[in-house]
Amino acid sequence: MIRLRLIAGLSTWLLLVGLFAPLTVQAKHLTGTTTTWFGQLFAGEGVDARDAFLDNPNGFVADASCNLTLADTMNNMVRKITVSTNVITRLAGTGAYRHDDGVALNATFRAPYDIDRGADGRLYVADTENDRIRIITDSTISTWLSGLKRPAGITIDGTTAYIADTNNNRILKATTPDGLAQLVATITRPWKLAVSGDTLYVVHNSTSFSKVSISTGTIVSIKTDLENAEGVAVYNGQVYVVAGPKGIHNEIWKYDPAVGIITRIANVPETEWYNHASDILFCNDKMYLLFSSGSSVFRLNVDGTNAERIAGQHRYGDQDGFWRSAVLGRPKSLVVSKDRSKVYLLENQKIKEFTLKTKTLRLLAGHANDNWRDGVGDEARLSGATQMVSSPDGTKLYFADRNNNRIRVLAVADQRMTTLAGAGAVNQFAGDNNGYAEGRGCPLEMNRAVAGCAYFNRPMGIAISRGGNLIYVADTENHRIRSYDLRTGRTRLIAGGTVGFKNGVGSAAQFNTPVALQLSPDGKKLYVVDQDNHAIRVVHLKTKLVTTLVGTGKAGYRNGSLPAARLSLPDSLALGTKNTLFVSEIGGQRIRRIDLARQTISLVAGTGSRGSTDGAATVATFHNPRGMVMLTSTYLLVADQINDLIRAVRLK
Repeated sequence: MIRLRLIAGLSTWLLLVGLFAPLTVQAKHLTGTTTTWFGQLFAGEGVDARDAFLDNPNGFVADASCNLTLADTMNNMVRKITVSTNVITRLAGTGAYRHDDGVALNATFRAPYDIDRGADGRLYVADTENDRIRIITDSTISTWLSGLKRPAGITIDGTTAYIADTNNNRILKATTPDGLAQLVATITRPWKLAVSGDTLYVVHNSTSFSKVSISTGTIVSIKTDLENAEGVAVYNGQVYVVAGPKGIHNEIWKYDPAVGIITRIANVPETEWYNHASDILFCNDKMYLLFSSGSSVFRLNVDGTNAERIAGQHRYGDQDGFWRSAVLGRPKSLVVSKDRSKVYLLENQKIKEFTLKTKTLRLLAGHANDNWRDGVGDEARLSGATQMVSSPDGTKLYFADRNNNRIRVLAVADQRMTTLAGAGAVNQFAGDNNGYAEGRGCPLEMNRAVAGCAYFNRPMGIAISRGGNLIYVADTENHRIRSYDLRTGRTRLIAGGTVGFKNGVGSAAQFNTPVALQLSPDGKKLYVVDQDNHAIRVVHLKTKLVTTLVGTGKAGYRNGSLPAARLSLPDSLALGTKNTLFVSEIGGQRIRRIDLARQTISLVAGTGSRGSTDGAATVATFHNPRGMVMLTSTYLLVADQINDLIRAVRLK
């Protein structure tokens, strides 16, 4: 059975677009009331595990029959795969991001990262973002050990549990069932653990693999140059570690304690599912790998060969069709078509189209595997795009393709994606500087610093002039605002340069990670989400003067007069009616409204806590609200990214 989160309380809008008869609603509507428009917190229950959607699972455990129990991290739940049928079921958690003990199927988690089974048969869960270890006993959940800070690993030997208290940089041990904790060792960011006698094997700090004496706390380093090391297991006296440069390949390393030698036994290029291993275990002479980015489980031979996928339908939530069964994956940006018959979504490296009349979702372009490729439909590839905008005539969608350092366009009618501007690296990781230069587009140039070519560095924000000739770009990691002229094929600097927080003209102004743009209705001003300055800035396009609309440079939450108000990691903007702007915050987990005439800011919806609760403005919760768009004058749609939902916020 698939659990659905359906729209409620949108009768006015339903009448406007004629979807079906209006729903029964309360007579009194409150501003800020938030409902789930479509999407699901999780999907796939009581089905073959290969047809289920996992979401960045990070830990698992096997019983004697090789039935697997998974910490399905971003789905905020614990799930079980029965080996005889390969059917997946939900053991605990509703999918909501909260902390509720009690009946397991009604209880909630916050990003559980690991799980193990005690000698008493109970399941011990590292409920990472709840900062505690919890126990599943006879279909109920209770807190076993608290006072931790982001615990990411747990392993149990007999009646002793060993815990990676990750952000406290320590390893603890606690006897079951009393839960009295003692320090084993201090170590930088411990992740997963495996135990053998008096030795704990630990992957830590993402790059290191060490052994720790339980009795003395002595730490001996084995290897320090791994990349994205996460899972570790002991099998037949050998220790296995999974690692590998994310986005490139997956490694399996084997350490022989008898001779002190570590060797790499597998090095497999990443695919959609075989992607970023997060845990490893052995059962009945088989190796099992859990993949977080692939959202999948594979069964292999002990030597790492003959990989077979046994769980996970897709790298992201991704199911098109009728809205009642549609599954989204990390929605980021929303655009309403010019005729207001469709909503375009940017999500999971794809651009989707939702048709209001038929209530169906379909792919326009892109693929779950991030890359850079022009083409039609699923032949096209993009990587990390976060904002898109429609051309004035509604025929094209423009977007900044962040990891590909390029500005691209999708022709909606024929679903053809092409690249306009930007040279240098594609599929670039954060921290790898692609450089900055103004010039011509040069989209096919892969080398850096080629004279005359335009270079962006992980651009994120985009807007378009009212006439449709100029594309405005937030060149995020160059901390600049730039333009690309569709007539001449050249870029130019508008404002920004060195990182900072300073008003001024052109290059004298300073930004710190501008991530989104919104053009004013008159086309004279560009509003900039200056994320790491926790501010909204204004670029006056005629003079290139940059001023600050709201934000002090420090994160916080304060409404009222704009000069004194505070934001926390603002992410996106949307134009409202009557001289207003809406701001989403991923630090504050709120939607705010800026009254440009009165120069004030107020809350629209959100408690400030992460979650997925529908309800009144001061009850509703979000989990990284990103792109927004006005569907009607009554409803604001919000891409609730981590919840994989599109939410509707009532404005009046």
